[in-house]
Amino acid sequence: MCYPRIENVIKGYKGLLDGKKYQGLKGNLKYFRTAFVPADPTDKNKTALTKKATDMLCVKEDTFEKVKSNEQYVIFGNKKRYTGIIYDHQAIDDFKKEIAKIDGKFSVYVFSLGDDTFDEEFEDMKSKVKLSPIPEAILRVYRRIFK
Repeated sequence: MCYPRIENVIKGYKGLLDGKKYQGLKGNLKYFRTAFVPADPTDKNKTALTKKATDMLCVKEDTFEKVKSNEQYVIFGNKKRYTGIIYDHQAIDDFKKEIAKIDGKFSVYVFSLGDDTFDEEFEDMKSKVKLSPIPEAILRVYRRIFK
């Protein structure tokens, strides 16, 4: 019930009683629903958890506007910086070509089933990219929940 009201304040609305058009305040609004991924530590479940953690990474980085999205990676931004989340490490080259077109700094998270850091793959972009593996902490917390 609150979401449509807040959305109206941000985007603007037409008054029901007076018919007057009210200017929006601008901004953005997101809400989150929680759901669990199956607890079995399979590669498929780790991948699903990572995709569900995307919104948490956007909150951490304060980047909510979707710039580019496909099955292998997603890019979010704000006026100051960008966040890239790579789900498939084989798409790193395509991702790098895409962010080369964008002026700005990037926090890049790369999902790996192992402990790979992918530092070498981004060596040529270290002034533009702050690289982080998908936080193992997310997976650790998730494992603890289901013990």
